Amino acid sequence: MVTVEEKFAALKALGVGEFVCDAGLYHASYGTQPMKKLGLAHKEFVESDRRHIQKIIGIESESLVYLYAACDRDYVYPQIGADRLQYRDRFTQAESILPPDALSQLLEITLANELEIYLKDKSTTPQHKDWFVNLFDRF
Repeated sequence: MVTVEEKFAALKALGVGEFVCDAGLYHASYGTQPMKKLGLAHKEFVESDRRHIQKIIGIESESLVYLYAACDRDYVYPQIGADRLQYRDRFTQAESILPPDALSQLLEITLANELEIYLKDKSTTPQHKDWFVNLFDRF
């Protein structure tokens, strides 16, 4: 299992700002969409949790945590590496083009999280490995 310190250090090593590191630490606070191919479980989002998380990590970090949790992975992940990525909120189904900074920050914590899963999850099968390698190549 990765410690909080290791996760924070990994994000810092990518050269991201402190608020992105904080968001990375809290990235699963609202759950994440289960990846159909990987069968990963998730926590359900509760809107009232947002105020509590904002008090702990700040509004800027919490906004990124929400963006990450709300990401419709089955819709967004296949677009990673494309010139223009269309984002879809899995809670509201709203679609948008994210500002470049927000997209970059979302992709930074996404890459850090998926890389952590790939490196630390002993149940990753060869089939899953191919999926991860394809995703990482597109980053």
